[in-house]
Amino acid sequence: MRILDRMERDGWIVRESDPDDRRKKLIRSTEKVAPIWNTILSVGNNVRSDATKGLTKTQQKQLRELLEVVVGNLKPTPEKQ
Repeated sequence: MRILDRMERDGWIVRESDPDDRRKKLIRSTEKVAPIWNTILSVGNNVRSDATKGLTKTQQKQLRELLEVVVGNLKPTPEKQ
């Protein structure tokens, strides 16, 4: 079963028709997700804080910029496929 199907089954999301394009579905989270989402955000913030401990704001900015380049290098391109 696909992830979105499971999330819908468990009441985490609802799928709605797009009023502008009937082929599309809009995905909205439900109130059931709020406590889980808050936990995810908290954990993510703690990981980010641990990962960047001891780095200046300038170094953190430089790290983000370098990682964006790395991610861009790893994205599939026609010549890599």
